[in-house]
Amino acid sequence: MAYSSMTFSSSDPGVSEQWLADVYGAVALDRGFGRFSQRIAGDEDFFVARSHWDGVMGSTVEMDWVVIINALAPSPWESRDGDGDLAAAPALFRPGIPFSACSDQGTQLAAFDPRALQRTARLLYADDDLTVAFDGAEPVNPQAGAQWLAVLGLIQGDVDVGLLDNELVRASASRLLKVAALECFRLTGDRHERHVSAERRMQVYRVGVEFLHEFASLPITVEDAADAAGASVPDLVDAFRAHHPQAASPAAALRHARLAAAYDDLLAGDPTRGDTVRDISLRWGFSSPSRFAAWFRAAYGVSPKYVLDR
Repeated sequence: MAYSSMTFSSSDPGVSEQWLADVYGAVALDRGFGRFSQRIAGDEDFFVARSHWDGVMGSTVEMDWVVIINALAPSPWESRDGDGDLAAAPALFRPGIPFSACSDQGTQLAAFDPRALQRTARLLYADDDLTVAFDGAEPVNPQAGAQWLAVLGLIQGDVDVGLLDNELVRASASRLLKVAALECFRLTGDRHERHVSAERRMQVYRVGVEFLHEFASLPITVEDAADAAGASVPDLVDAFRAHHPQAASPAAALRHARLAAAYDDLLAGDPTRGDTVRDISLRWGFSSPSRFAAWFRAAYGVSPKYVLDR
């Protein structure tokens, strides 16, 4: 997905209001604040943002995204889901439900495309028919609110040092934020039943990963890993999509384990003893030297011959 990083700044309230409306949906601002600035980073599925302004800003908003907001200073909010203070605890606002807030200094937030959030929820909770619906705006408990803020802070740190433009880092950040949102805020339905399903899927993933790494030197298959985990191949694939940091498939995870082992062998190899890239690649199940070289370069940024000849 295309990455975007944008910075906006204006002292014109009308221009600021239009910027926010273009990003979030219907937004109405009061005119009692000074310069407004915001930095946004993300893609089509999610983004994170930090906002700052001079003075006190009041707003009435109806989002197109699922948005979780917290503030740096006392910031009362209210909607039909209740009311609270964004400085005391983060709040989740749902698409199509207007809310109002008043704050000074600034806010930080994460926003999710509702369809992307639902895809993650269905994978996480092993329920292809799950419809994501949040039961209120507040975290499940204060610990959950603190956990959310810790996760958001971690991702904002990645943005600050420019890491989110890396596709793999961004995929991990997106998954981490979506899982945190689903776990930290109350969904409708049976929470215990969802957790049982989620724990089962996590167990399938853990066993599958361990099997692939432990037996990478043997002629194993994805079917063997699924059998070891007591799952079907589609269930194993879904478990990897739900829990692998880059949502890699089991086949890709097995290939990466074998590439890592081949890297170690190349590093320890000696061309003067007769070690060759071809022999090492065949040792780890890569029948095509050209494909092995392409995968190796994609993973490590250098050719396998370069590693062997060091």
